[in-house]
Amino acid sequence: MERNAKAILARPEDHRGLLAMEEAVKAMIAAFRNWAADPLVGELRRRTHTPENVRITLHQGGAPAYGATGIMTHAEHVRIFGDKQRYPRRGRPVLVIYDPDTAALKLILVGEMHPKELPDANSVVAMPTACASMIGTDLLARKDCRTAGVFGAGDQAKHHLLALRSIRPTVEKARVYSPTPATREAFAREMSGVMGIEVTAVDRPERVVESADVILCATNSNVPVFDGNWLAPGQHVTSIVSSNIGLLKRGHVRQMRREIDHTTLERADVLMTNAWGQEELDKTAVFWEMSLDRPRIADKIVDAGQVIRGERKGRTQDAQITYFKNSATWGVGAAAIGGLIHDKLREQKKGVVLDFDPFEYFDEEWRGE
Repeated sequence: MERNAKAILARPEDHRGLLAMEEAVKAMIAAFRNWAADPLVGELRRRTHTPENVRITLHQGGAPAYGATGIMTHAEHVRIFGDKQRYPRRGRPVLVIYDPDTAALKLILVGEMHPKELPDANSVVAMPTACASMIGTDLLARKDCRTAGVFGAGDQAKHHLLALRSIRPTVEKARVYSPTPATREAFAREMSGVMGIEVTAVDRPERVVESADVILCATNSNVPVFDGNWLAPGQHVTSIVSSNIGLLKRGHVRQMRREIDHTTLERADVLMTNAWGQEELDKTAVFWEMSLDRPRIADKIVDAGQVIRGERKGRTQDAQITYFKNSATWGVGAAAIGGLIHDKLREQKKGVVLDFDPFEYFDEEWRGE
């Protein structure tokens, strides 16, 4: 970053739809691969909860190749309604980017990121979450995937199906299930138009699993959404429900969240998470608790970094069943996406240029020796 360059304040309307989903997915995967090789550029996700259960989440990491290092934070008022976790109030997320070589402030981005294909879809950090889900999906899913099955019909699920096509362009049709008929039918209509593929709403969860090459679980459920006995050889499953340890400690719930049942974990040949350290920190139900109770499951768990570095194996045969749980460890990818957005804002002269020195202090005499 040049000495006289100014930081940019990006309001929600400045960056909405600025990136295509494929650009964001590629940036996330590249940043995560760099983190696997250089662990000091990233950190695990951290959370705090107020007494009223306003949850603050912090994602921290750097992507030097994208000219960015920084933090992303978001806030939600979390409430439990039956088996669902909802957010009746959400504050604006904020991403702060610094130059990874000089420490200069580069970007303050306010509001949810929205890909070009889904400029109006809005869910809790849906774009970086979907991109992070593709880290493990790309490592584990067969390369010749044709059919996707989707659980969930909200904006999080829309982002995930769109992101999947970025890494598996061979996907030509999808089936979606949500308990509410109108919601799943609206999803099918919208995503058929957005993606130009056949998306069909189905009336039973088992129909999502039937013949699907990749199964995406992107729901707000606190309980398993399908029966692992339905899985067939060769299928891959990705899910996003990770942890609600703060809710458990506050007494709002009696048990940890899960989208996936015991049978899926038992039947899968490979189980993967973004980073095992996140599972330990969050004491998750799907991996942490299960690994303590069932050593056979613990032996199958790998983290994505181990596979990228060649320390452990992912899928080794087409007939294997594989499962990836997105643990929400994606600060490095948020930085990479922010770096791309920053460059496009400058190119298109969007955002508010902050007319003050991006350095709090700058030693004019130091030359970097």
